[in-house]
Amino acid sequence: FRFEVSANQGSNCFQLGELRFRGLLTSHSLMLADLQAETDYAVKVRAYSGETISEWSNVVNFTTWPNNITFIANGYWNDAANWNINQVPGVDDEVFIAAQAVVPAGYTAQVKNANVNDGGSITIEDGGQFMTENTVKVAVQKTITKTSNWGTGGSYIPDNWYFIASPVNTEDSDYSVTGLITEGEGNDYDFYRLNGTVWENYKAESFGIARCRGYLYASENGTEIEFNGNAMPYTETSIPLSDGFNLVGNPYTFNTFVNRPYYRLNSDRTDIELVDDNTAIAPCEAVVVDVDGTDQVTFTKTSQQAQANNNGNLSITVTQQTSKRGVAAISDKAIVSFNEGC
Repeated sequence: FRFEVSANQGSNCFQLGELRFRGLLTSHSLMLADLQAETDYAVKVRAYSGETISEWSNVVNFTTWPNNITFIANGYWNDAANWNINQVPGVDDEVFIAAQAVVPAGYTAQVKNANVNDGGSITIEDGGQFMTENTVKVAVQKTITKTSNWGTGGSYIPDNWYFIASPVNTEDSDYSVTGLITEGEGNDYDFYRLNGTVWENYKAESFGIARCRGYLYASENGTEIEFNGNAMPYTETSIPLSDGFNLVGNPYTFNTFVNRPYYRLNSDRTDIELVDDNTAIAPCEAVVVDVDGTDQVTFTKTSQQAQANNNGNLSITVTQQTSKRGVAAISDKAIVSFNEGC
């Protein structure tokens, strides 16, 4: 018996090879060599037995992979089986993403350049990091835990407040964020930006998220925020500051450091604590810095020596807004203020 394998590449038809064998047909294979990278092929097969020739089989269409390091199967970035070279690429590699790649929490994916092909995507889980020297479209997830005592009347101490920031470029036309503004019973939220000394509530006057700026957020029932846009290659980034408290955000998909002490939410997310030991700021995270007059804060990817500048203690007070009848207001659930201690 003899099988002939033929292929069409565009308008060209040519024989790819032959498979010959004696005896019963069980399982046979033929390696197709010398194919061009990133090329569409239409392959068909017919059989010969003596003078008898079969009809051509149904056509099988496929596209060859690039001659590059390519992510070829949906799954985690750090799984070697998902790469065509059967190993995870390194910091000096250029890669092509042809499937749905996920950077898991606790892992840092770092390559020289990343390119997303049709059908490919890069998603960075909360706690994961992604570093590349070119601009590439990604989705970055941030998990928001529910607030346990949402709706308690009068003054209350909330839990699970978050300082959030966009880790992707918010100025691109294809930028979007999902899971932030939730609707329906049981899906209430609070979302604020700091404008000088005034907290502005999104429910009172909507606003967009700006790169390098931080926001205060809480969710009644928890949510998964996803920032979609271009991850930016690292350049030392300085942000101008105004007199007083400034809520600034890490603009990258990897940990950064700032050159001064800052305030962040504590571990149970009920209050604010001072950080003056060069602790990294994670993707999607924002911090508060306090300055006298005008100044700037610089984000870098290596630890900096923080300036000795302790401006006192800072606390966050959240009080539920009530109407004259004592009924909780619907449009503005919380009044937020920073109180500088002694």
